[in-house]
Order: sequence, then C-alpha cells, then structure tokens
Amino acid sequence: MHRTLIILSLSGALAAQGRQAGTDMLQSSGPEPQGQLLADINLLGADYGDETAPIPNDALTRTLGGLHTRAYKAGLEFLVENAFSYNSIHNPAPGKPGTQLWYLLHAHANYRLIKSPRQEDTWLKLELSGSAALNGRTWRGGNMNDAIGLTGDTHTDIFGERIFFLPEIALLQSFNRGKSVLVAGVVNQTNYFDTNSYANSSFGQFCASPFVNNQTIPMADSNLGLVLQHQFHDQWYAMLGGSFTSCPQNASPLKRTDGRLTRRQVHDSGAVADPLCRSDQ
Repeated sequence: MHRTLIILSLSGALAAQGRQAGTDMLQSSGPEPQGQLLADINLLGADYGDETAPIPNDALTRTLGGLHTRAYKAGLEFLVENAFSYNSIHNPAPGKPGTQLWYLLHAHANYRLIKSPRQEDTWLKLELSGSAALNGRTWRGGNMNDAIGLTGDTHTDIFGERIFFLPEIALLQSFNRGKSVLVAGVVNQTNYFDTNSYANSSFGQFCASPFVNNQTIPMADSNLGLVLQHQFHDQWYAMLGGSFTSCPQNASPLKRTDGRLTRRQVHDSGAVADPLCRSDQ
C-alpha cells in the first residue's frame, strides 16, 4: 500500500556543517561568502578526499587531485565511494547465510549549467547508489535484513542482490547572492536534513540505517520533491522541504508517485537505534 507524506522541517545550525568545505568561493583569507554554509551542504568542491586526513603524496593521489581540479574548472564536481563488505551474522534465520559478501557503490556528480558572477549558479545534481552480491550464498540469501529479522535496514547501502538506482536527479538554483537555494526534482532529503559527514555514510564509522540516517523523521529519497534553504546569518540557516514518499527505492517516481498529499509537522527528535551489524569494510 502506497503511503504519501509531505515533510516540513526547519533546521538551524550554530556552526558550519562538517561536510568537506568545497567551492572556489572559499578562500583561506578574507570573510566567507554570504551563502557559504549552504554551498558546503549542497556542493562537493574541487578538492580530492578529506582535506583534514593525512593523504599520501604519491603519483596516483596527485593525479586524482589534479583530475578533480580540472573537472571543477570545467563545471563538474564528483565523489565516488565503493567498498567490499564482509558481514558475519550469528544465529541467522533458517535458510539464510550467516556470512555475506557485498560490493557497494555510491557516487555524486554536480554539473554547473549556468555560472553567475553573483554566486547565483544553476547546477544539475545526480546521485547513484547500489549493491551487488559477490557469491552464490549471498545472492540466494537476499538482503541482510532477511537473515537478521530487523525492521530497520542492517546496512543502509545494501539494497538487494543487484540493485543500482538514482536517489537524486535534481536542479539546484541559488539566488539572493547565494544566501537562498532551491533544489527541486527527484530529491534525496537525507543529503540536506541529515548532513553529519562523520555518520551520514555507511562507508565511514557506521553501517546500520538508524545511525546513518534519522529513522524518527522519515526522510524521502528517490521521490519527487523540493528543498528551500536560506542562510540568515554567517553561522545559521533554515530549510523547508517537501516530498512524496509513495515511490520505493529503485523505482521510477514518474510512474509510482500517486500525487496525494498528506501534511505533517515534524519536530526535532532523536534517532531510534537498532543493533549494528558486524562489518569489516
């Protein structure tokens, strides 16, 4: 049964988000541009990797760093994450494998369609996620949730034996000298309302969905929607988002969204935690 929901959420920040700071507007000297907090949330920038991590100075790293810089000058910024995940599950459900081996892929790409000297650019935003089973036992066992029996996803980026889909295909338009932004299209709301870079990726410290994304506030992905942002001050901003939730992951929202709207005011609240899976990535 399809369920639809419009999410209205207001989010304020007392400091810049932990995303990789990332556009050519950010300079080491002088004041930050007026919309820098929003740029850090929405864009990826030209840098390769985490600038706070000790990245080795070898030929491959220098080549990749140069590739990111040249692509950014041409209006393209991108991020690719992939991992091999081995999972050991004690006392799995009958008929389900206790060990599973997966390949995970996650990628972002932003392409600047229109560049404005007033920091009022137009971007096309794309996101790709997917997973594939790497052996026959994992393939026949299905998603890890079947082996553990949890209602929440044991691993937020394992979708099925071979499922790849686009959680986001959207246009981003900044205006008001970058202090206001509208993102509209097929929107993944977890990219905007849940932007803690330390925990908002299963390729980092956590893998279970309740830790990667807030399960109390049901953020929509792969659904038609929009996010309106405004930075009132150099240290805080607000967001307002709306989306359908009737389209499941890896299905087309143009065919599965029924168009019925249900309004709900969502307030701040903590996430509900399910047990973590044992995972080596």
